[in-house]
Amino acid sequence: MVLKSMKCVLNNSNTVPIFGRSVSYKETENFKNAEQYYSDCYLMATVDSLTNSYNGRRILQQQLEIDNNNENINCYLYSPTGEKEKYIIPANTAVLGYEDLYKNQNNKYIRALDISVAEYEKRHSIKPFICRLSEIVKTYRFENNVPAHFMEQLTGVKPITVGSTYKDLTLKGHREELMQLFQKMAKEKHYSFVLTSGYKKFNGRRYHAYIIEDVNLEKNTITIKEKRKNTPQEISIDEALSVFCAMSGYFESDLAKNLPKEYSREFTNFGDFWKKEFVVN
Repeated sequence: MVLKSMKCVLNNSNTVPIFGRSVSYKETENFKNAEQYYSDCYLMATVDSLTNSYNGRRILQQQLEIDNNNENINCYLYSPTGEKEKYIIPANTAVLGYEDLYKNQNNKYIRALDISVAEYEKRHSIKPFICRLSEIVKTYRFENNVPAHFMEQLTGVKPITVGSTYKDLTLKGHREELMQLFQKMAKEKHYSFVLTSGYKKFNGRRYHAYIIEDVNLEKNTITIKEKRKNTPQEISIDEALSVFCAMSGYFESDLAKNLPKEYSREFTNFGDFWKKEFVVN
């Protein structure tokens, strides 16, 4: 594959013009099927988790646009001061320095987000220090981050976070708080939460992100998925507490905070709404 490279164009104006069209509600389903060949797990897991809720998908629609000629993708990220910044990424022409990403990641939206976050970090430099270690020793060519940081950059809403990827070894000390969240997840069903492992290995990996797909309190289990294999895996809650060290995410009402009223939905019983047949762009 021969790829031409070009420089990325950045626009950090407070005024954000709309051009082309937003990623469609239906297209967001593709994020669930996208596999992690090259892009970062924290980014892919976060985006996948957002597709589990109505408001999460609306957030993705709000933050991703493609022009009418399918030449460029606009990615919108929130600055540390809450301003919405636009990053214009070529959809099919490799950006200089990201040629391998274009070769290995087929989902153009994931690819554009990956580059946008890398460029965002060059401008703001707000990642935790532990996430910069790979840059110091030069063992990884692109971004390292944790979901709690990326979630807020993408949605503009501070996520619920329990534990810390770079401080806590496990979640055992947060059992009571986590069980309260799991009880709410089991009831509401549609949520966007990600678990992360730390130094302790899980399935042979350290510092990896997993989407929470389901919570079954009767069986005392949760179903998780990581983006390399993209296959759900059921584990006990006790095992999750002993292996993972952080959890971050949102319920529907949390994500409604940064959506236009005509887009947002706040439900106590989201399942009833989800079953209804409706058409969206």
